[in-house]
Amino acid sequence: MVTRSTSLASTAFEHARDSATGRTATDRTPLWLWWNILSIDAPAVAGIWAIVFARAARITLPAAEVLALTASVWLIYVADRILDGWRSADSETLRERHRFYKRHPLSTIGCWAIVLVATLWLVRERLEPAIAQNGLQLAVIVGAYFICVHADCERVFRVLPKEAAVGMIFAAGTVAPAWTHLRGASTGMIAPLCLFGALCTLNCIAIECWENHRPRGAWRKMPHRLIVWADSRIHLLAAGLAVGALLLDLLPFTRGISGGLLPAVSVSAVLLGALNTQRERLSSNALRVLADTALLVPALLALAAGF
Repeated sequence: MVTRSTSLASTAFEHARDSATGRTATDRTPLWLWWNILSIDAPAVAGIWAIVFARAARITLPAAEVLALTASVWLIYVADRILDGWRSADSETLRERHRFYKRHPLSTIGCWAIVLVATLWLVRERLEPAIAQNGLQLAVIVGAYFICVHADCERVFRVLPKEAAVGMIFAAGTVAPAWTHLRGASTGMIAPLCLFGALCTLNCIAIECWENHRPRGAWRKMPHRLIVWADSRIHLLAAGLAVGALLLDLLPFTRGISGGLLPAVSVSAVLLGALNTQRERLSSNALRVLADTALLVPALLALAAGF
């Protein structure tokens, strides 16, 4: 009787803990996870950081440009998840964000098509030709990435892992509006862009490690050797990035353009490093949501502080 009571109490504790971390035994999805399932997280990060870069360069981005950027990021992420769902025969091996699109193909594709048409109209009618041209160039790069990933061209990623490619493309797309408006005076933006690209890459690598490799366990799917190397060094990489951003902020050639941008990069890196220390306590879903939150909150604080 005591053993059974202890077992029941232990089971109840496990359910309570799993509910708190998103690991539920039922099909109910916690509200906080919809931020990721509906692919709202990445567009929000891109839009807010685009404004941060513009403010740092003393530029006011038109609302149409920010909206076009966030919509484009949403279209890319949703398309990627739809294709991942189609390619997988076993739904159990998919993450919740992929299963959602696999379960609701018609409604999600319909919404995707509506957003695509609206975005194309916005680009044609409201964006400057230079902005639209840069967006088209990035779209070609994204298209090449899609072909390499979903056509199983794994040889392309032998040197550079997919996570690094995603981080760099994401950073380039986020900074593109401010970069275009600066035209020939964009030299001072190069170093902040590189650090932001490193931050986005670290974010992608950390998520890959957290989702596919629980501590003291085997890899769920063997990744690129660079990911394996970084797995035990995420906190060190985050610390190095945080210190590097703060040191760069002290240099004369970045003072006129970086504003609160580099401190925001530093704080985001610190938050990613802190999350890595909690990877055993939090579910992979919670870690993924918090990883994007770690990028979003410092950027919002930088804007709120008036930088």
